Amino acid sequence: MRNKRFKITLSTISILFFGYHIFNLFYLWSDIPSQIAIHFTGKTPDNWGSKYILSSLAY
Repeated sequence: MRNKRFKITLSTISILFFGYHIFNLFYLWSDIPSQIAIHFTGKTPDNWGSKYILSSLAY
């Protein structure tokens, strides 16, 4: 019984965090630049992509 409650609690927290990030992605969509860094070597970006890549990362 205790293990089941723990799983439900963790699932609920995970869903809330995921929902929060999806909400922020859509809420701040217009503020995100059209080109974003998608790969880094060290601390230097070396590949760029469209901001629409973010929507595929969310799923």
